[in-house]
Amino acid sequence: MTVRASLMIKLSVTASMIAGMSELLDSVEDPDSLADHGMFGICDEAAIERDALQSLVPKGDQWLSVGDAALLIGVEVDGLGIAVRLEHWDTEPPPARDSEVTQTATLHLPTGNLVYDAIAGGPEFDFFTVPPGRYKVRVSGWGRSDVAEKYDALLDLDREEADLAIEALGGHERYLLQFWPEPSLPGQQG
Repeated sequence: MTVRASLMIKLSVTASMIAGMSELLDSVEDPDSLADHGMFGICDEAAIERDALQSLVPKGDQWLSVGDAALLIGVEVDGLGIAVRLEHWDTEPPPARDSEVTQTATLHLPTGNLVYDAIAGGPEFDFFTVPPGRYKVRVSGWGRSDVAEKYDALLDLDREEADLAIEALGGHERYLLQFWPEPSLPGQQG
C-alpha cells in the first residue's frame, strides 16, 4: 500500500467518525436552581397548563418520574440550590461520565417551550426551547449521596454553623438533561 493510499484511508475513517458524532445545538445552565418539596420539574409549556406534574410525584426510592410531556426529579435535600443544565443535541449524545444516576425516557413536547418548575417556588417559563416534537431525554445526576451524607452530618452543629454549612452545599447536587429527537421508525412519518 502506498503512503498516499494509506493517508486516504485514514482521512476517510476520520471523516466518517466526525460525521457520525452528535452535535450540541444549544444549552442552558443554572448553577443555583431551586428545588422545593424535594423535587423540581421540567415540562413542555402545554403540560404545565394542564397540571401534568401533579400526578408525577416520585414515590419511595424513585428519583425520576416521567409523564408524556413532563418529568419530575427527586432531590436528596430539600431547599438547597442545585445545578441544572439542559442540552439540545441533533442525535443521541455520548453518555455523561461518572454520573451517580442516569435514566433515559421519551417526552412529547408539543410547543418545545420548556418550563423549569420549582414546585412551590413556581414555574420559570421560557427556560429552554427546542423545536416541537418527540424527544429522548437522558437525565444524569451527580452529588446526590454526597450531599445527603454531608447534610446528615450537619444536624449536630449549632444553628449558625449549620446554616453556613448548608449554604456551602448549594450547587453540589447537579443534573444534566440531554435532549435529542426521537429517531423515526421505518415507515413512520417524522
